[in-house]
Amino acid sequence: MIDEKYRRNPENITDFLKKERFRYIKIFERLVNDKLYEEYEQCDFILEKIEEFTEEDEKYLVYRIKEEENKYNVEYLKERILENFIFDELYFLVNQKFELLEILNIDEIMEKIEIVQQEVIKIENVNLKLKYPDMEKYKKLVSDENVFLEFIKNYKFYSVFKSNIFDKEKTIYGIGSKSVPFSLQIKQEKGEKLKGVYVIKGHLNYDKMSNLRFHKFINSEYRREFENLKIEYGKLMLLDDVKITRKVDNMIKIYEKENEYRLTSENSRDRIIYFKREFLKCLI
Repeated sequence: MIDEKYRRNPENITDFLKKERFRYIKIFERLVNDKLYEEYEQCDFILEKIEEFTEEDEKYLVYRIKEEENKYNVEYLKERILENFIFDELYFLVNQKFELLEILNIDEIMEKIEIVQQEVIKIENVNLKLKYPDMEKYKKLVSDENVFLEFIKNYKFYSVFKSNIFDKEKTIYGIGSKSVPFSLQIKQEKGEKLKGVYVIKGHLNYDKMSNLRFHKFINSEYRREFENLKIEYGKLMLLDDVKITRKVDNMIKIYEKENEYRLTSENSRDRIIYFKREFLKCLI
């Protein structure tokens, strides 16, 4: 039974979010030197409420998220393991809407960066793609609280789990040196069998980035001229009665569409430039 408090504040999901276990899967493809680089990653996330308190009539909560049971199919395995070690446990402060306000264990994360940095400079790791300057960049990232907070908002679990059914805009990071702004359209599916299912589709926010600017950005990132670029964003979510995420299928795709004006062609084939698909499923 959903209490009256929730009925008055339908966005306050933390009243019901106490301890959950999720399975996360990422499929990633990127065009590198005319070849498609592919990787697969899977892990479990344990999300647990640690404490809650009230300050100036506002309720705040501390959560812990722990990453474990990692599986990889990537080109640079040791590098990925070392990088994931840095952020595999986070303590963070949120409001009742589960909006991220502050990362609380920054000192511990800095210590992990130091550990990885020492591992990187060992002579037996001379062939690692992960280098000392990379660790310095991580230090700079973590030391800026605002920048690091934005990074975590777009890092694995939180970016997929956080339901954005009330949002009209979204900014996506990681495609290149610039973020890409989207306008969102949200649709709630109808019917008893589709109860709690939301479909989110996005297109470029032309007020913030025109199609021409996006083309120039991608051409610059990949140092080549793509003729007919397309970008797609979509998110399929299953939420329970209290709007807590149970399943997610999240996808972004950038591709060059070939033979756009031909109705049929055996040789017609879209070229993937960037593709990321993330799945999240509650296991408890």
